[in-house]
Amino acid sequence: MSVNFAERAELDAEDNARYDYIAELKAEHRDDQPDIDDQPVMPVGFKLTKEWVMAGKAIFTVSNGKGEHYTFKVTKKDNDAPRPPVWFVSLLTGQDNDNDYTYMGCLRPTTGNVELTRASRYNRDSKPYKVIVWAMRIVWAGGEFPAGYGCDGCGRCGRCGIKLTHPDGINNAGYRLGYGPTCWAKINA
Repeated sequence: MSVNFAERAELDAEDNARYDYIAELKAEHRDDQPDIDDQPVMPVGFKLTKEWVMAGKAIFTVSNGKGEHYTFKVTKKDNDAPRPPVWFVSLLTGQDNDNDYTYMGCLRPTTGNVELTRASRYNRDSKPYKVIVWAMRIVWAGGEFPAGYGCDGCGRCGRCGIKLTHPDGINNAGYRLGYGPTCWAKINA
C-alpha cells in the first residue's frame, strides 16, 4: 500500500504535533520531581541477539555478581560499495555515558570475534577485551549467560540509539524488543 503526498504530509503534521506536545510537557517538568528519562529503562525479558548488537548503535553492559561491569558500544560504519560495512567496538571509560568511549577493535559479523587493530587501546590480556570476547561468544551462539552474569541493553534502540520509552519493549502495534517502531519497520521492510 503506497501513501500519496497529501496523506504523507498529514501524517508528518500529526507526528510534528506529537513532538511539540512532548516538548511542552518537558518544559512544564518541575525540577523537584525525578526525571523519568534519566532512569534506565530496559524491556522486560530483553535478550541481546547478534542482530541487535550489529544493528548500528548498540550499547550494552556486561556484568557479574560481584558488582563488576563493563559498558560497550558497537557502531556500524557503512562503506561505499563494494566494501562491506564495519562494526567498531568501544568501551565506556568516562562519566559521560554518551561520549566517553575508547576504541577497542572491530567486530566480525560472521563470528562475533572482536579483533584488535593498530588503533586499539587494549591488548588481548586486558580484562575488558576478555570480557567482550567472552560475551560475544555467548551472544553469537544464542546461549544463556551463567547465573550471576548478565548482558543487558541500555534501554536504547539498537539501530538508531534513541531511548526506548515503552517499559516492556512491545506496544500495541507489536514492536520488537530492543528497537523503536521506526527502526523496527525499516528492519522488516
